[in-house]
Amino acid sequence: MNKMLIELRKSIKNSGLQQIEIAKIININIIHLNKVLNGKASLTQNMARKLANIKALRRTEQNILYPISKKPTKIN
Repeated sequence: MNKMLIELRKSIKNSGLQQIEIAKIININIIHLNKVLNGKASLTQNMARKLANIKALRRTEQNILYPISKKPTKIN
């Protein structure tokens, strides 16, 4: 699973919201949301924008689509 999905799943878990609640808020089918979170369907920019509007997720559209690694890169 890629970093973007791992971070998004972590945000959802930490928000205290259930996937069904998030699906209703962003007006998509729970099955589609689950497919996105499991890497079986694409996360669109429009969906990222809607997710970013959910304050409990504490994410911006940009860091949903392009999460920043928390580990510093070692430069030789």
